[in-house]
Amino acid sequence: MGLSTTITSLVLIFSLTLASAKPASREQKKKNVAFKLALKEYEKRKYKTSLKILNKYFHYSEIKTSAPSKVFLLAAKSYERLGDLRNALKYYERIIIKDHSKLNDKIMRMMANDQAESLPEMPENLQFLYYKKSVLYSKIFQKELYKKRAASVTVMNQYYANVQKYKKICDSLDEYECKQTERIIRIVTSRLDAKKQRTYGSRYFGSLGYITWQEELQLTNITAGTNFSLLSTTQGWCAGGGYVYENEFSEFNLSACLAFARATVSENNLNNSGINGVGYKQSSVPVLGLFFGPAYYWRIQAREVSFGVSVKGNFREGDYSDATAGGNLYRVQGKSTFDYGSFLEGKYELPKWDLVMKYGFFSKMKSSIWSLQANYKF
Repeated sequence: MGLSTTITSLVLIFSLTLASAKPASREQKKKNVAFKLALKEYEKRKYKTSLKILNKYFHYSEIKTSAPSKVFLLAAKSYERLGDLRNALKYYERIIIKDHSKLNDKIMRMMANDQAESLPEMPENLQFLYYKKSVLYSKIFQKELYKKRAASVTVMNQYYANVQKYKKICDSLDEYECKQTERIIRIVTSRLDAKKQRTYGSRYFGSLGYITWQEELQLTNITAGTNFSLLSTTQGWCAGGGYVYENEFSEFNLSACLAFARATVSENNLNNSGINGVGYKQSSVPVLGLFFGPAYYWRIQAREVSFGVSVKGNFREGDYSDATAGGNLYRVQGKSTFDYGSFLEGKYELPKWDLVMKYGFFSKMKSSIWSLQANYKF
């Protein structure tokens, strides 16, 4: 029996086990007529009418019913045609429990023990029922994936487990090929992968990086009220961490790091005699800085290379010394400052580490700021 089997031939196969030598009673004859009428309605594509006739004469929907397997079969086929896949699955399952309970229990135990390649011989009608369950579980799972509000993760995992289980059973069947199930599984798998890629998750990271920048300070002659330009070149280490919200294509993060740096300061465009003879210069000045802000990355190669932009605030403070010359007091202005700026960022990702390069500008800095940072993913 192939996939082109008609409903009439299926009913014949499922009726063979019901043959009896006893003459049919009047009630049985009445039910036989009713079943034939339901079958005709099904063949006319009047599936709801067929179900009404079946329920009226056989009460197939009741838990305790004496309805024969052919009634469950016709009901399952009708529900399947109506697109009610869960009810179709339910009545195929009822046939299995009614006619093949022991063999089905044995097969389910073997599947639980990963013995799909050693399944026993099965009668033709049981092969058909397993084939239908394989197809229906695949279709139901596919249908759920396309819903705006899918079933819970637990339910979806159970459906997917059944898809895999009955696909393995289907592969072992002699009478049926599982091409339809295979096609659906390919579609489902592709959509699952796409959905997984689009699904956002969160994590944390710790960071340590080298950072350097230049900024312009002011040296003020307190007595005369005149200002002179100083240039400070700072470099050091910045330790911190952050929070990441990401999928396979993009990443949003919030991060902060605390910089422990040293600065070298001298008069800008210093001549040989110094400005007014001051000749201000200082090295290894302790500088403490806090950098914080959001960033957004686009992954051009999923989970490996990404580029991004960020906006950052910064508070920094340097322990610059004042100076005296010629009886005048010179004071460094801008020892403590709050600033803001924007960055371009590039990142190379490894399973547990990220290597990040940042290049940007702060509004009060003389030149650009650059850093090379390593992130450890938690």
